[in-house]
Amino acid sequence: MSSSSNLASNILNATADYKKGFGDVNALLQSIASEYGVDEKDQGYPQGFFGGDKSCASKHISTFRQKIMSASSINVHGLVLLEKSLNTLQTISTTLPTPGALNEEGEYVTTISSASEKMSSLLKDSSTVPKKTVETHEWTSHLCTKMSVLPSGSSSKRSRSSSSDDEIIMEDADKTKALKCPLTSSYFVNPMKNILCGHVVDKAGVAQMIKSKKAQSCPLGVACKRGAKERADWKWYEDDEEMKLKVQSFLRREKKREEKRRKEDNDDAIDVDSDGGGEEEEEDVEVL
Repeated sequence: MSSSSNLASNILNATADYKKGFGDVNALLQSIASEYGVDEKDQGYPQGFFGGDKSCASKHISTFRQKIMSASSINVHGLVLLEKSLNTLQTISTTLPTPGALNEEGEYVTTISSASEKMSSLLKDSSTVPKKTVETHEWTSHLCTKMSVLPSGSSSKRSRSSSSDDEIIMEDADKTKALKCPLTSSYFVNPMKNILCGHVVDKAGVAQMIKSKKAQSCPLGVACKRGAKERADWKWYEDDEEMKLKVQSFLRREKKREEKRRKEDNDDAIDVDSDGGGEEEEEDVEVL
C-alpha cells in the first residue's frame, strides 16, 4: 500500500465519525465485491476496468482513498471529490442487479459498464455536489483538523481575541518537537519512516547514519529495540508523506500567524500616531 493510501486510511480511522463513515462505505464495497467482484478474466469484464485489481471492493476502496488525498490540505474545496465519491459508490450499489439476475449471458459486462459510465459522468460533473454542502459537511471539519487546515472563509469570521480558535493541532512543545528530525534538529524536509520501528528521520539524517557505518538503523540506538537490531541502510526507510504534510501545514500556519502579528503591530503603531504622537508640549513661561 502506498504512503498516500496509508495516510488516507489513517485520516479516516482517526476519529469515531470517520471510522463509522468509512466502515459504512467499506461494508457497501465488500457487499458489492461478494456479489460481483470476481476475477475479470473469468467473467468477461471489460479489460482494464479494475486496473488489475481482483475485486470491485479493492478497486473502489483504492479510488475512494485517492479522492480523499485529492482533497488536499491546500485546497479544501477538493472535498467536493470526496462527496462525489460517496454518491457514486451508492450509485454503483443501486445500478448493479441482484445476484438472481446474473444468469443471462453478458449481464456482468453490461451492468458494470453502465455503472462505470455513470460514475465517470458524476465525477466529471462539477455541479453534482454544491460547494456549500461540502463546506458545511460534518466530515469537512474532521478532515481539515486532521490535515491541519481551516475550511474556506473560516479565518475571516474569527475574532482577533479568539486565540484559542487558532489551536488546531500540534501546538504544545512536545508536538512541535515531533516535527523536527532528532539528528538534524531542524523541521523535517524529506521525512523518512523506519519500517522496522516506525521512527521518523529526515533524509539528511539517514545519510549521516549510513555514512558512519556503525550506526544502527534508528537514531535512538539501543533505546529502540527493533531499530537496534539492524545497521543503518536505505532499505529500512520509506518516504513519510504524512509527516511531510504535517510539517508543511504547521509552517504555513506559523507564517500566517507571523504575518497577522506584524499587521496587528502596524495597526497599533498607526493608532498611536493618529492619537497625536504623545503628550502635548508645555508652553514656555517667561520668568519676570
